[in-house]
Amino acid sequence: MPAWDTKGCRDVLVSKEELEQHFIRLLGMHQPTIALLERLPEIAKKQWSVREANMKQASKQLKSRLEEIRRLNSAAIKAKLTGELSAEDFDSLKTTNAADAAEIERQLSDLESQKNMMQQLIEQSERELVDLVNAWKRDSITG
Repeated sequence: MPAWDTKGCRDVLVSKEELEQHFIRLLGMHQPTIALLERLPEIAKKQWSVREANMKQASKQLKSRLEEIRRLNSAAIKAKLTGELSAEDFDSLKTTNAADAAEIERQLSDLESQKNMMQQLIEQSERELVDLVNAWKRDSITG
């Protein structure tokens, strides 16, 4: 008879392999319908169009901020040359602007990576039907 813990739950003695086989059988019972599979590319494209619009707006704002940083750097150089800005202030501004510009470039790169990944996923969804069992077996960390 199985043992009970202090919370009233039974210990279950089942191997990892048995548990995974049971899970795979459950996945097999939940295969999506053909109608859903046929609509997946359309659904993904609609969702992606919303996300893409948001990403374009974010990219536009980031590029605008990057241009502002470049203008500030140019103005700082002129101010330093005319003596309106001390070398210490110039170096501080230059360091801050360089860090800000690097962060903006990283964010722009992330947006581009997301865009590429989503385009690949949409293309893949158009080529393949979803097979949960084989996807689990292929991509499972349990190997």
